[in-house]
Amino acid sequence: MICTPTERDEIANLTETAEILREENRQLRELLLPDVAPQFGLTKGEWRIVSTLLRHSPISKERLYELVYWGRDNPPDPKGLQVLICRSRPKVAAAGIHIRTVRSWGYDIDWVNPDPQLRTKDTAAVNMRDALQV
Repeated sequence: MICTPTERDEIANLTETAEILREENRQLRELLLPDVAPQFGLTKGEWRIVSTLLRHSPISKERLYELVYWGRDNPPDPKGLQVLICRSRPKVAAAGIHIRTVRSWGYDIDWVNPDPQLRTKDTAAVNMRDALQV
């Protein structure tokens, strides 16, 4: 497609604006994510997945992938999502969050009562669970 110089300038401006908006979006997401991930030893990627599941559960694998990796130029392999979910499960179990696989479709969250011993040892876990219930 042949573009006029004016159209090229407009495309360059739109591309620059899109990059600025992507960066602002990334910064806002970092600010808005609760600072509970370190309490459970979750990485940023694990926390992105868990927080997305908490807001959109039940959810298909494809939709979860879209929401977690939206706006990325080079999103990782979809199997990486499964690995992060597997790693997240034991970490969030202390707060009574059970990530359940819905066979051939996606994932769901089940809220279970955490171990009473964990309740007394780690009230932050219980507080996080209560705060995140949506």
